[in-house]
Amino acid sequence: MRYLTSTTKQRLKVIVNKLNNTESVTLSERIILNKYASKIPYISSMIKQRII
Repeated sequence: MRYLTSTTKQRLKVIVNKLNNTESVTLSERIILNKYASKIPYISSMIKQRII
């Protein structure tokens, strides 16, 4: 299992919150989110829970 640093977790939470609040998300933020979501199921589920 992969572990995320607290900085990375915080950055991902900020990006997911932006998506949840329908704020604009930069391309680099989308790339970061996609990178972790494809490798770590928890991040993928966090995105689905926040958006739906």
